[in-house]
Amino acid sequence: MGHVEQALEENKRIKKELCTAKEQYKRIIEAVPTGIIIHCEGKIVLANPEAAKIIGAERPEELIGKLAIDFVSGEYKRSAVKRIDQEIAAKKDATLLEEEFVRLDGKIITVRLTAIACVYMDKPAVQVFFNDITKQKEAEKKLKENYKALQRTWENTIRAIADIVETRDPYTASHQKRVAKLAFAIAKEMGLPEQQLRGLVMAAYIHDIGKIYVPGEFLTKPGKLGSNELNIIKNHSQAGYNVLKNIDFEWPISEIVLQHHERMDGSGYPRGLYGEDILIEARILAVADVVEAMASHRPYRPSLGTNKALEEITKNKGTLYDSEVVDACLKLFTEKGLRLNDYNDDRTIQETDYLLER
Repeated sequence: MGHVEQALEENKRIKKELCTAKEQYKRIIEAVPTGIIIHCEGKIVLANPEAAKIIGAERPEELIGKLAIDFVSGEYKRSAVKRIDQEIAAKKDATLLEEEFVRLDGKIITVRLTAIACVYMDKPAVQVFFNDITKQKEAEKKLKENYKALQRTWENTIRAIADIVETRDPYTASHQKRVAKLAFAIAKEMGLPEQQLRGLVMAAYIHDIGKIYVPGEFLTKPGKLGSNELNIIKNHSQAGYNVLKNIDFEWPISEIVLQHHERMDGSGYPRGLYGEDILIEARILAVADVVEAMASHRPYRPSLGTNKALEEITKNKGTLYDSEVVDACLKLFTEKGLRLNDYNDDRTIQETDYLLER
């Protein structure tokens, strides 16, 4: 066989392989459960059955010759298509995670699509893969609405519990609110994410809920407490945990309440936890609780002052109190001008209330 005959045979083989590849490609795009279209110079030149189904056509052929841009909804459709074309012209894959399409019947649907550069009939083209995610988006919207409703339920539960405390002991309720605001300020200074901030604020608002089981005369006794009286008061962390543990909060509120008297060196109560075994929210709450308690008037003693409170956490930084938490608290007072007196007026600090109501 001469060179000409070999070349002809090779040409036949290549054509046969191309035909086979085209047939296989056709079968693949007809079978995949993903919409596929190819458009050249803006006009659709190929579409598979799934694309027709998504866009509302009976047959893929109904889409041929139509402008791809006409199926993109909204005022930004031209800029969206232009952006795809620009990226493809730069030899980049262009991915639009979500876009709105207009079906042939006028219904708006949400699709997730990917567009890539290709060649069709020796011409530059764009191949688009897309799926209808309208039902998924509706389900996500409903889920978000249900989640917000659940958050309101949690927040209302916290407020109801706080109201119970205030009915029995207005002093404890005021203390909890001020501690919540200081704890929030410390946590925000430390850069805690919003979800942790929300849980911390809620726990702080009711961290002394267990004191409803402590006789009122113990809480207001002007003299020194006896050992039995002190043990009963110390049990308020465990009592608070017992009240909250069966409420299905998103955050570990019962654990934060249980741990707010734990100390870094293990000398706290009720479990004697050490260091990072204590939740970060509880470590923040511990510092805020001590500072507020020392700096505020108590029924059995006058205020010791903010300076004394800051001396206490500075002296025991790293021993009783978390070093990072103490540093954040000191920075608020010494560098950012925070004053506990501001916290006596609920109208001056709105961030925690705003956070709870979002």
